[in-house]
Amino acid sequence: MNKRIKNSYFGVVLAIFAAAIGLTSATPYATLATRAERFYTFGEWESAAAMYELMLAERSDDATIYARSIVVSGMLGRSDEQIAVVEKSQSAGIALVDIFALVKKDAYSLCHPEIYERLLLTIKECQPWLRRSINVRLSEYYDSRNNAPKMVEYADTLLRVRADDVEALTIRARGLMLDSRYDDAMATYRAIVAVDSTAVDACINLGVYYYQLSRGDLPDAPPTVNAADSARRYLLRAHALRPTPHLQKLIDSLSR
Repeated sequence: MNKRIKNSYFGVVLAIFAAAIGLTSATPYATLATRAERFYTFGEWESAAAMYELMLAERSDDATIYARSIVVSGMLGRSDEQIAVVEKSQSAGIALVDIFALVKKDAYSLCHPEIYERLLLTIKECQPWLRRSINVRLSEYYDSRNNAPKMVEYADTLLRVRADDVEALTIRARGLMLDSRYDDAMATYRAIVAVDSTAVDACINLGVYYYQLSRGDLPDAPPTVNAADSARRYLLRAHALRPTPHLQKLIDSLSR
């Protein structure tokens, strides 16, 4: 079914639905909003989708309605309708960053974060000129979900474009740690410090890792020559950047 026929078909279905529940062209927008909210709250996704479509026909400047329509389409598994709404929002001058923020918020509130993930993947496929910005969001999404393989995969994709991307390096290092690839993770943290000597979290992670290694607390980690010296160097740097009693305690214990 091509796009024109599909849109025409959906328009007919929408008109039948509107007639069935007593809506007319004169129905106040507030009434539509009230019914949409009720349908959304009770998970009546088909009805909610129809309400948001009617609302968008009345008002095209409200980012929250576009986002709700996208989320509802996601609950119904209709990625093509999601893209149609995204394109409509772009035509209306709605910032895509606002749509992403609202969709993410609603998807997480419904305990269906995968709606946000699938939307990003679909937009990347349909609008390839947004690929890099979408990859950034996907790397952040997988980071929030502790999905180690995807964290590394998307961080590597970003790093192929810009090798000194500290945010991508940080996600990569954390993904490697989650995947117990300690040697690669430490190499990535060292790369972060090489780019930004004030990257205190990277210094802390390096210092604590080498501290644990020097104490024999990481039996599965690869051996490192002079682990205590490495621990002291990074912990001292971290303490200089962000002094804490705990860091000082670790440093003092290395001196004994």
